Amino acid sequence: MRSQPRSTRAAIAACTGVLACGLSACVGPMTASHSGNQPRPGIVRGFAAPCAGPPSAATKPITVDASRGGRVVASQTRRYPKATYRLTLKPGRYRISAPGSADPSRVVLVRSGHTMTVNFPDTCI
Repeated sequence: MRSQPRSTRAAIAACTGVLACGLSACVGPMTASHSGNQPRPGIVRGFAAPCAGPPSAATKPITVDASRGGRVVASQTRRYPKATYRLTLKPGRYRISAPGSADPSRVVLVRSGHTMTVNFPDTCI
């Protein structure tokens, strides 16, 4: 068996190193979201209708807010008839409100991986 020249051995070693480095980049480091250490978000969804009066009032946009510690952390504005909303939130307690609705806000406990429904129907009629 013949010995390979030094330059060929160096080239093979370099290619092997690049290949190993490239493969590790494809796999990437294990992050908290992959390892399961971070809880999955929960979902709050529902229907929100503005407090109706004249027919044109029903077409006004309505915003649904999720607040935590007195600060809005998520918000979505919808317009009737597509007045359904969906908020993806970290687990914890939130106040869900729809200021353009006559319905009171609600405090909910969002649980990891769960979906809950909070509706704000047009109850001001």
